Amino acid sequence: MPHFFFHVEDGRAYMDPEGIELHDADTAIHEAMRTAGEIIREGDFIGEEWTMRVVDDHGKLIKALRFSGSGQLVRQH
Repeated sequence: MPHFFFHVEDGRAYMDPEGIELHDADTAIHEAMRTAGEIIREGDFIGEEWTMRVVDDHGKLIKALRFSGSGQLVRQH
């Protein structure tokens, strides 16, 4: 199975050292979107603009997901 890595950058680079084996590139893109949603919900990103890059085990860019926003996340209880 192919191996994919999910690198995040918000002015600083956070390299994914382990990656994950997934069925194919489409599955990796879906996993990146799911993971990005978790990052947004948990408020773990620092910058207002950040990018998640999905790369294969050869370092080839599969997809770049770019996010931007401003303001503060308001949580409903």
